[in-house]
Amino acid sequence: MKKLYITIILISVILTGCKTTPTTTTTPELLEPVSVNIDTATVKKGDIYETTVYNAEVIPYTNDLSFQISGNISEVLIALGDSVKKGQVLATLDESDLLDEVKSLEETKDNMLKTNQYNNTILEYDLEILKIELKQLKETLDLTTDELEKKNLKLSIDIKSADINIAELKLKQAKELQEYELNNINQSLKERKEKTGQNKIIAPFDGSIAYIGDENKFVPAESTFITITDPSKTMVKSDYISNSELHLSNKYYALIHGKEYSLENIPTDLEEYYKIVLAGGTPKTKFNITNSDEAVQFGDFASICVISNFIKDTLVIPIDSIYSDNVSKYVYIMNGNSRVRTDVTVGVSTSSLAEITNGLKEGDNVYVKN
Repeated sequence: MKKLYITIILISVILTGCKTTPTTTTTPELLEPVSVNIDTATVKKGDIYETTVYNAEVIPYTNDLSFQISGNISEVLIALGDSVKKGQVLATLDESDLLDEVKSLEETKDNMLKTNQYNNTILEYDLEILKIELKQLKETLDLTTDELEKKNLKLSIDIKSADINIAELKLKQAKELQEYELNNINQSLKERKEKTGQNKIIAPFDGSIAYIGDENKFVPAESTFITITDPSKTMVKSDYISNSELHLSNKYYALIHGKEYSLENIPTDLEEYYKIVLAGGTPKTKFNITNSDEAVQFGDFASICVISNFIKDTLVIPIDSIYSDNVSKYVYIMNGNSRVRTDVTVGVSTSSLAEITNGLKEGDNVYVKN
């Protein structure tokens, strides 16, 4: 018990000795040590843009071929892997249904013309009778002296004139409707006649057959049935890039073996895209290489670079020189060894640079974070 008492006294003495009187102090600005170099950058004009990179590979040039009309396959004249020549017929489609449609439309048109002629003749005949009756009423009025009879004749003339106007309007409306319906049939007939004879798929170039669809199934128009490859040309297949992203970009190109190659996008068919996704596959985007050379070989790795938000000749600074708080974004302008906070407006920014649209001028020196 004595030892415990002594210990408590010692702790009390130590705590009493540590006690200090509180004083009011100002926290000094955090400064770099004298021996540390301060990194700065000069505000200057330059180009800024965002670059998105997609993995890709070089593949043989392919072309998807389809029929212009829907129908059943009549004959497939090639096999998978066959070499074919430009202009060679690869497959034909049974166009008997299309020919039946053309025949049916032509018969409908002929019947319509006959019916229209008959109906118009009746309407015109009725109109002529009304005009004759009106003429007779007017002649009778000229010969009548009785005032009451004249009054009744004038009323009859007004009614007959109104009947004539109605008959003329009916004839006009009938002819307009007939013309509209006839134009629709003529348009349908023209479209089908234009497709007649287009029941063949023909090789657009020398190449080899890489894909053939199911010849036992009904084939929709514009649906890929045969894919042909051209070994003399190359293209690239990349991770999926949306049509809208490419459309809104400033530029896109392929990097292969460190060299830049121009590309022509083959737009992704959205229906095909959703089919692939729903089947659990991974959609791809294809491009034709427009300036390919011998250095480009099948199987080569490529990078598709998509340039967007390109701004030319604008003020740029390193992204690491920009600070932000709840109020604004700001930088520190170097004034000798001092730093002066300056609010700025930031435009386009990348992982390394930022565009400054307000707050700085060319030649300013800004502090860059270590």
